[in-house]
Amino acid sequence: MKRTYTYLTLFFFTVIPLLSTLAFAGEVNFDDKKPTSAGEVIKALKPDAPSGMKLRGINYNPTPPKPKMVSVSLQFEKNSYDLTEGTKKNLDAVGQALNSNELKSLKFVLEGHTDASGPAAYNLSLSKKRAQSVKQYLINVHKVDPNKLKIIGKGEQDLFDPAHPFTAKNRRVRIITIQ
Repeated sequence: MKRTYTYLTLFFFTVIPLLSTLAFAGEVNFDDKKPTSAGEVIKALKPDAPSGMKLRGINYNPTPPKPKMVSVSLQFEKNSYDLTEGTKKNLDAVGQALNSNELKSLKFVLEGHTDASGPAAYNLSLSKKRAQSVKQYLINVHKVDPNKLKIIGKGEQDLFDPAHPFTAKNRRVRIITIQ
């Protein structure tokens, strides 16, 4: 009996939390198409509710869900952080989503990226400027609360298309939900 209890305890506290982390969605990528509505962006950024268990009167919550991320095609010209008209259109659905009731209490990271051309220090600086331009657009045009948006630059780390490090798809800003 004691051995069965030990195995059950081990199962509940190790295996179930591991399995539950696999159920959470990661990054939603709109790639070359723009989101057709703010609803698509809301669905991509709204965190999953943590699944809780009740074990003999004790509420147990496994590891919190992984952050939700969305990559919207925010194309930048090489060596530029200026928003193109296409990028602005793609950001309009994002701006509407960030102001929605479903996301109004959340905070977000705007993560800037570059391709692999150029020196690493330059790419890091450029990626921060790209994230800052997206933040300013969301604040100025969509009146998103600036305190909800944090910017970071990743430079050429975390390439979208590592097989083609110099492609334009790597020049992007990713939006990540934080709580």
